[in-house]
Amino acid sequence: MLYKHGGAVFFIPYLLCLFGLGIPMILLEFTLGQVIQKGNVYVWNALHPRLYGVGLATAFACYLIVIYYNVLISWALTLFFNSFYNPLPWSVQRTTDEAGLYKDCGKEKMVISEEFFYKDVLGIVNEDCTNYNASDSMGDGSFFQWQIFLSSMMTWVICFFCVF
Repeated sequence: MLYKHGGAVFFIPYLLCLFGLGIPMILLEFTLGQVIQKGNVYVWNALHPRLYGVGLATAFACYLIVIYYNVLISWALTLFFNSFYNPLPWSVQRTTDEAGLYKDCGKEKMVISEEFFYKDVLGIVNEDCTNYNASDSMGDGSFFQWQIFLSSMMTWVICFFCVF
């Protein structure tokens, strides 16, 4: 996709931002943290009292990023644990067509890996391969995704032990 939309031209602004903004900002933050010997919020407050909100905003942004990435890591853990099945739940051996691409949702052109992720892991596709509409039925036909729940709890416990 990168080649289709311009190739390596993307790397020019990326490298400019990395070396012009990213690295100097992280060095500034490390240096100020070493000099003042306090947390992020207090460092910005020590520079100027009006910059207190910048410290709060960065701390809040860090919490939002952790929440977002914990969900992605829990999905990856679920797929990791499902990769121990033989044959794999998304493998060609479980397909029903001659080409080895589709299982149950061949009419909707959903390949077996997508079908496994959306239907079996996330549960946002019904058994008849239609999208689950929560506004119509208020939970009728949905089921608890225990694998995602356990993976999510595992990522939060790991995150807790990494912090404390």
